[in-house]
Amino acid sequence: MKFLHLPLSALLFMSVFNSFGQNSHHHHDGAVHPCHTDERTEKLLEENPEWIPFVEEANNELERFTRDFEESGAAGERSVKIIPVVFHVIHANGPENISTEQIEDCIRVMTDDFTRQNSDISLVVPAFQDITADVGVEFRLAKLDPNGNCTNGIVRVENQATFDGGENLKSISPAWPRAKYMNVWVCNNISGNAAGYTYTPGTVAGPWGAAADGIVVQHSYVGSIGTASPTTSRTMTHEVGHWINLRHPWGGSNTPGLASNCDIDDGVADTPNTIGWTSCNLNGSSCGSLDNVQNFMEYSYCSRMFTNGQRTRMLAALNSNTASRSNLWSANNLAETGVLTDGVLCNAQFSASKQEVCAGDSVVYTDMSYHNVTTRSWTFAGGTPSTATGEQVVVYYNEPGNYNVTLQVSDGSNSVSSTEVGFVHVRPSEGVALPYSQDFESYGSQAPNPADFEMDWQYGNTITSSSWEVTTFASGASGTHTLRLPNRNLAAGSVSEIISKPIDLSNTTTDVVISFKYAYARRNPSNNERMRFWVSSDCGETWSLRGIWSNNFETAPFTNVNWFPSSPGHWEQVEITNILENHLVENFRFKFSFESDGGNNFFVDDINISGPLVSSVEDMDISQQITVFPVPTTDLLNIALYGVDPYMYHVELYNPVGQLVYATGQNAFPGGSDQITVDTRSYAAGIYHMVLLNDKGQRAVKRVVVAR
Repeated sequence: MKFLHLPLSALLFMSVFNSFGQNSHHHHDGAVHPCHTDERTEKLLEENPEWIPFVEEANNELERFTRDFEESGAAGERSVKIIPVVFHVIHANGPENISTEQIEDCIRVMTDDFTRQNSDISLVVPAFQDITADVGVEFRLAKLDPNGNCTNGIVRVENQATFDGGENLKSISPAWPRAKYMNVWVCNNISGNAAGYTYTPGTVAGPWGAAADGIVVQHSYVGSIGTASPTTSRTMTHEVGHWINLRHPWGGSNTPGLASNCDIDDGVADTPNTIGWTSCNLNGSSCGSLDNVQNFMEYSYCSRMFTNGQRTRMLAALNSNTASRSNLWSANNLAETGVLTDGVLCNAQFSASKQEVCAGDSVVYTDMSYHNVTTRSWTFAGGTPSTATGEQVVVYYNEPGNYNVTLQVSDGSNSVSSTEVGFVHVRPSEGVALPYSQDFESYGSQAPNPADFEMDWQYGNTITSSSWEVTTFASGASGTHTLRLPNRNLAAGSVSEIISKPIDLSNTTTDVVISFKYAYARRNPSNNERMRFWVSSDCGETWSLRGIWSNNFETAPFTNVNWFPSSPGHWEQVEITNILENHLVENFRFKFSFESDGGNNFFVDDINISGPLVSSVEDMDISQQITVFPVPTTDLLNIALYGVDPYMYHVELYNPVGQLVYATGQNAFPGGSDQITVDTRSYAAGIYHMVLLNDKGQRAVKRVVVAR
């Protein structure tokens, strides 16, 4: 396209009213995650209107520089420009805490794309093969930080903001100087459901833009491995194109597919006029000539190339002083960021697949040390093996306890080591016996979470500093203590889990009942939050969903104040009865999982597990000959036998926590046909179990529901 210089106000107008989202990549889960460079630019200038004249002038100045650069032929022969990069990974210990290998793969993909080394370049249609560009830009992770200290170019920060990412990430992990590094922030989710966004050099040219200069991207669009895929791997290439001053092929708007886009310019002569594509139509000819559908700046899902004209435009931006782009690849900066060397050995660190296991389980350790590691020496206290030398090691723990892990690495001449004290917590694989009851009274009023609480409970994919705690401010359930999730403080999309210690269900029948009470309020009617209840038959290795509550499961009216339940009416009783036979094991565990959406606090109390114990006596087949009524009962429970064998019987009644609350005398219930009545008016509501025994040693079990 020809050059067509538009004032910033006109460019903004085109982006404000269009919300399709650039580069609307399909994630491998099938969802569409657009990229919001135009939307974010508009929002930034709406919030800082005083910047607009300076931004407009910076854009105009860069356009003049670009025109002069092109006309001078300064792009000339290929010369490699290396860009030092730092990744800020904002995570909550979930999948968004992507591996070093995934980040390195992203660096590879970007470098291949910008140097025309991408393996799919041969698939560019013949009409554009002659103008596919080797831009000559390479990317490397920084090896020295702004203070000259050794780094691997990756900063990891644990923060709930990962679930609602955007400009907030840039204060949580501040940008390294933009004259020295390209900054990338990685998160779980970007508000607005975007894949990523950035700002063009002119938008952030002045001092006002230094802290915002960089790329924000969702973790599943970083590289082609790990949580990403080849389908999503070109998002960062597209974003870097914007970061060094490329527009979409249809110009400075964010709505491809409009006929009017044929009249909008992208500032590049060899990108044909186009309406823009959201599908890979290689024969598309929307504005009178064949479209460059495979361009990295298109939305076609078949990106393969930059054009020579785009190369010239990007090299112009990298040679200009706008937003300090020209200093990034200078020889002095490459030396100061360490990217020209292999780095020096300076850090011993490792990751683990988990830090909490049951006896007999394993942990996978991976060496993440840098740089130039040639040998490793691991020491695993309490583990099998107790020592190892591999880059990745599987270690089994057979005895309960807390164990240290030590890693020493060497580059052949120097060595560094790291010891994590009490890194692994191994729980007993055999659980506590029934009846199980938890009313949280034994922990006292303790917040944040105390060590004795953490002996009984494990945190799942949540951050403990803002997660489950024992509180005395709630009332209405039993006692004065309850478990609280301060949901008001959690970011939308975050998931907080609390996991029980192992419980022995191996001596029970399938008639197991788990009961608990919960209290919850929404902050406003739009909150759409979910609570899930899971069970595990292998000490927490795998989980089965047994209950889900969403939308209207609140127990009190919505309120914007910091809500606590204050009456019995604020609590809902839940009974989980779908515990299958395969879960009747000695290391059974359960967990609560709460997915936040900006609502109010969530509480749990009075957890009970009951079930009739397996007896050595022979079961009776009298299901058709015994009747319990009414169901449910509120005051008097009738138990009737009809035509059973003429033995003597007696009855035992167990409450929801397995305590015996009623028993007839031994052989006090004659056989044949008979009936007895039990006064249940003093019994708490819940599911009880009636056990019928006769003098032959046979037994039968019936569930009894007491209501109030």
